[in-house]
Amino acid sequence: MTGGMSTRTALLVGLVLLVLLALAPVDLTSVGVPCPGLRRYGTYILTLWLVTAIAAMGVNLIVGYAGQETLAQAAFVGIGAYLTAIAGKHGVPFGLSFLASGLMTFVIGIAGDYDWTDAEASNSSILFPGFTNHSKVRSLASVTGRVGYAWDRFLGYVKGGGAWEKDDYFYTDGVTTGTASQTRSGWTVGIGGEYAFTNYLTGFAEYDYYDFGNRDALFVDNFGGTFTYGIKETKSVFKVGLNLRWGAGPVVAKY
Repeated sequence: MTGGMSTRTALLVGLVLLVLLALAPVDLTSVGVPCPGLRRYGTYILTLWLVTAIAAMGVNLIVGYAGQETLAQAAFVGIGAYLTAIAGKHGVPFGLSFLASGLMTFVIGIAGDYDWTDAEASNSSILFPGFTNHSKVRSLASVTGRVGYAWDRFLGYVKGGGAWEKDDYFYTDGVTTGTASQTRSGWTVGIGGEYAFTNYLTGFAEYDYYDFGNRDALFVDNFGGTFTYGIKETKSVFKVGLNLRWGAGPVVAKY
């Protein structure tokens, strides 16, 4: 390099300045730096610089070279590793601390969904021979909490929460027809997995169980009569789908 200091010379000068700064006899105990190992001003500043440099190197590896869009996954792993080290330092057995670190890397979220449907089923009445019972699900919705664990691009999870359903019922024997409509509330639990094919596209498969309990439905027939009948409803739903993430561009920067 002409007309300036070479990179090697600049690094050597910087290293010398750091060493001199670390040896500066300045005590920070009186201004609130409690750690005995960081009493010198130079050592304190040098430690901060090194921590910042390590953080910058981590960002470079995770974002620049690994191409992750965010640091969330690395943060989960880092938190788990940090917890393992701290717990081990305080005498917690490695097995327990490792389990705790795994729990700390879990992913927690909230999901809501609303589905329009036209699912219909029928059966012959046991109590009233000759009649056929029909039921039709108009819509199905839920709000659930989700807890999962991420392995690279795959996320496995379990979920649970509240559910709501819009139903139509009717019965008939060819002459008399009774109808009823009802909105039910209940609960749901499920298990599933999601895989990120790209930064934009993920696919998932999920099994959900719904329980809406036993509810009395008021039927009105075509002759003006009324009839109340208790209906217990549960269902199992298997979902497969794709999720498209908007604005999820790939990270290509390297530092």
